[in-house]
Amino acid sequence: MILQFGFYYASLFLISEDNNYAVLTAATGEAGQIMIERGHKLRVGRVGIVGYVAKSREARIALDVGEDPVHFENPLLPETRSEMAIPLKIEDVVIGVLDVQSRHAAAFDKEDIRVLETMADQLAVAIQKVQLLENSQQRTRQLEGLYETTLATSSVLDTEKILKRLYVQVNNLMTPDTILVGLWDEFAQKISIDIAVENGKELTPLIGRQVPLGASLLGWVAENKKHLLINNLNEDELPVKPQTYGKETLSWLGVPLIARERLIGVVTVQSLEAYAFDDTDRRFLEALATQVAISLENARLFEEAKQKARELETVRQATLSLTANLQPGEVFDAILASVFDYLPKAQDAHIFLYDGSALYFRAFLHKDKTKTGPISTPRPDGLTYQVAQRQEVILVSDMQTHPLYVDVAAKKNWKGAIMGLPLLIGDRTVGVMNIAYNEPHDFQPSELRVLRLLSDQAAIAVENARLFEQAAIERNRLSLLYDIGQQLVSSLDIDTILEQAVEFITLSLEGDVGAATLYNKNSQTLKIRAIYGRDLNSSAVQEAKELNLGEGIIGWVAENQKAIYLPDVSKDKRWIYVEGIDYPQGVLIAAPILSDSGLP
Repeated sequence: MILQFGFYYASLFLISEDNNYAVLTAATGEAGQIMIERGHKLRVGRVGIVGYVAKSREARIALDVGEDPVHFENPLLPETRSEMAIPLKIEDVVIGVLDVQSRHAAAFDKEDIRVLETMADQLAVAIQKVQLLENSQQRTRQLEGLYETTLATSSVLDTEKILKRLYVQVNNLMTPDTILVGLWDEFAQKISIDIAVENGKELTPLIGRQVPLGASLLGWVAENKKHLLINNLNEDELPVKPQTYGKETLSWLGVPLIARERLIGVVTVQSLEAYAFDDTDRRFLEALATQVAISLENARLFEEAKQKARELETVRQATLSLTANLQPGEVFDAILASVFDYLPKAQDAHIFLYDGSALYFRAFLHKDKTKTGPISTPRPDGLTYQVAQRQEVILVSDMQTHPLYVDVAAKKNWKGAIMGLPLLIGDRTVGVMNIAYNEPHDFQPSELRVLRLLSDQAAIAVENARLFEQAAIERNRLSLLYDIGQQLVSSLDIDTILEQAVEFITLSLEGDVGAATLYNKNSQTLKIRAIYGRDLNSSAVQEAKELNLGEGIIGWVAENQKAIYLPDVSKDKRWIYVEGIDYPQGVLIAAPILSDSGLP
């Protein structure tokens, strides 16, 4: 047209999918190229002669643009004096506008309109044919992509491979600038981003990011379980505020991944250009998402079945190990070994026994299989006591942020994660099992499920071992009483009787030091009469203070005529330490020696 008619400028506008804009598609000269690169468009019925013609469906001539109120003054075309716009129509539907401009006023006449209208009709038919061909070819490619995806994913039970196939098909058939795929995390109740790619490069900071329902456009699609198509993020009304990352996009399309009415995830495509996606793209993405969602759900169910099988096998092996032995030490070792069989990334594990008021350390296992290591005494208000008293599992994913650890973690530079599980028999707590990690760790429902089963088995094993140990202790006591009786009847010397009794009892209880103290009624004091593990004639023993009734732990036992057990004697206020006889700390058992007439 430029060559034939000598026009200053000519351009072709096509109507957008939503019929709101006439979008510049082809134009002459440097000004035309600049406007195309800028994404130049005019609002239908509102801006310029082109907008007017797109709305009215009738040609319009401005013989003097300065006098025409509809004319849009374009700074890139300052020499325009007259302008003519012709609608491109197919069955009275405007699909575009042909616009020509001249440097001369009154440059157009009725003959020009007739010729250009004929050209416009021919051009409209040609454009329609091209669009129909492109749509047909695009639809064919999409159907081929769906078929390939169906073949590629129907027999695949690997989530990573399914997602990779989804990405390849979307990228090849829709050519977006950005692709995001997120899967629903049932435990966190959020969408976790698994794929984030912009122009072929992975958006690493987004991988693993969790998006709450309703937060951002992606979260809106997940919450409402329906598609969302946005033609222009800067102009369209948005349901929620979008989250920005990477390059600024204008077009956005997201569809949910749904299988068996269950949310599986969300897939979104984005473009740097406005109006990059239409309903055809939306229908294709929804069809692809449906197929992929079914494959992902099948993969999830398959993995879930495998996981449950692993869980049952873990519990079965643990049960076999626990029921095969009643020796307490070996039972505790088997419990902790089962934990590491299931949680190989754990750092260490502890078992504490609980008597209703206090916790006592019983077993430890490190991931390298060592059974000794740093043991922290449970804090009265700490995790282990709370688990025992509340009879509830407590999960600490990060010690440095959890209320139970935030203060002590900062002081002692503790970091990592810990789980505390109560060992319950009925409504009675018999112990607590702690499992720790040296890094923060999000405990999964499957882990908690298996560990609950293990803790139930462990509680039964602990109780059985306790009863077995108690029965063994009772047998030992009876045997001890019998043996002591046999020894004592062979002598009538009180010192010999006491020496033999103290030695025999101390050895039987695997103690280090034992002593017999007799009560002097005249002085009303208690004095060591026999001792094992120390020299009776040593200065420490001979010079040891005689105790009054009620003085020290021995005096308390004599006065109250009650036996006492102290797991750590150094923490008892009644304790009177005697150097050369006592240990500064340790376990102490004391019982009164009673006769028919009272305390001897």
